[in-house]
Amino acid sequence: MFKFYIFIFVVLIVIFLWYFYSFKPLLNNKKEVTLLSLIATILESLFFWL
Repeated sequence: MFKFYIFIFVVLIVIFLWYFYSFKPLLNNKKEVTLLSLIATILESLFFWL
């Protein structure tokens, strides 16, 4: 059951990243790196809980 929730969460992250990269000219490189590191931290914390 947890794997199902992880799958949904990863799909939402992919959609979220696609949404942001579609507006890439509005973002700085530092903001993109911060966003990616934040998502990586969230994923690591989820796998740590499991």
